[in-house]
Amino acid sequence: MVALVNLAAMTVFLWHQTVLAAAALAALRSGPVPGLLTPPMDAAWMAQRLAWLPVLAALLLLVRLAGSVRRTAPGTAAPTEAPTAALTVVPPAALTVVPRRKGR
Repeated sequence: MVALVNLAAMTVFLWHQTVLAAAALAALRSGPVPGLLTPPMDAAWMAQRLAWLPVLAALLLLVRLAGSVRRTAPGTAAPTEAPTAALTVVPPAALTVVPRRKGR
């Protein structure tokens, strides 16, 4: 289970960072935005920061939905299944070092 989570960990990290950076850049036009562009000075900042979580989650969902739209050429059928990542399990015996014979 941990291996499956790790397969997507970097992708999730990079996409959420992209959404956060895009939101911060968009907010720069309106000056200091509490909780997003201001430094943590008091306990109110944490409440302001938590208020941004639903906004950022909605933006991340929009990016995800936009990325899942499949474009097909006119007159062709859309794919019926999305490709899935395969997890290859290597048995421990395959990782054993076999010494080379002399003379080779």
